[in-house]
Amino acid sequence: INLNIHYECTLGKHFGIGVCLGYDHLRMSQGIEKYKSTDGIDYNGNPRKEWALYRHDIGELDRYILFVMPEATFYWFKKNHFAMYSKLAGGIRFNFEKREFYSHYFEDAEGKYHHAYFQGSPVCLEIGNHYWRGFAEFGFGGQGIAQFGVKHTFKKKEKEE
Repeated sequence: INLNIHYECTLGKHFGIGVCLGYDHLRMSQGIEKYKSTDGIDYNGNPRKEWALYRHDIGELDRYILFVMPEATFYWFKKNHFAMYSKLAGGIRFNFEKREFYSHYFEDAEGKYHHAYFQGSPVCLEIGNHYWRGFAEFGFGGQGIAQFGVKHTFKKKEKEE
């Protein structure tokens, strides 16, 4: 689960451009997997080799992720209470991570690195009123296969004459 903040400027009826800022935190155990040979006997009583997979936890990974992605949105249609659109975004992701190991055989490590980040969401839906809408975006990329949330549209300023 990550937290995203999007800002979009709608250009005409069908197109919008914007930017997405995001944060994610991942904490997980690290492990080593290996196969071990075990002797077995088949159903006829003949000896045979079997292999078993063993996993040993060796430490933990703690990763903080920040990303920024410009994005383009194409609205297939946009009605008062419902909209359908597609979105494409690409940018950069910054990782800050720390690896801690349970054993002295491995050295703890900290690192910072960055790489390209993208998200393509061909099927996206919005339901609600003019100012508040729930949304669901289905696609692929760094943000996963599904995103759900709430969106707020600010009132446009009236031009003074």
